[in-house]
Amino acid sequence: MKVDECPVAFSYGNYDALMKWLVAKNKNQIEHFLPNPKASEKKYPLIWLTDEWQGNEHVPGYRFSNVTFYLACNSKIELLNENREGNFEGLYTLANQFIKELRKYGRIEGESISYQERANLTVTSGKKTEAIDIWDALIVKMDYLIFTNCIKKLCSQ
Repeated sequence: MKVDECPVAFSYGNYDALMKWLVAKNKNQIEHFLPNPKASEKKYPLIWLTDEWQGNEHVPGYRFSNVTFYLACNSKIELLNENREGNFEGLYTLANQFIKELRKYGRIEGESISYQERANLTVTSGKKTEAIDIWDALIVKMDYLIFTNCIKKLCSQ
């Protein structure tokens, strides 16, 4: 995966929202082979914001704790861990670019960012054991302070 060559898909929500998003994107992938593909068909690389964070008003903005992003790319389950190093290199590159963007609108509290690699993370739908997708994911956690004036700028875009 070469991050600079493909746009990043971004979304947020809980596990159910993720499942619905992946199913919808899988349908868009099929539509890709039909005439007039949609610009929003990209599924990977993915940045998914989980809904575990909590926010409080804090001068000069809002402080969010336990902000967790899953940065993911498609995985082939038959690959050995040493064969997927390129996936994680790409995900770390994506994480660095993403964190650079976040710093334009706020600051990462205490500069404490944690990373966790998850290879072959299987995403399954509810009670079914059928796999919707298999990821290599880099889980990035942080506390983030967004500046109030940046919230106004982001909302007006």
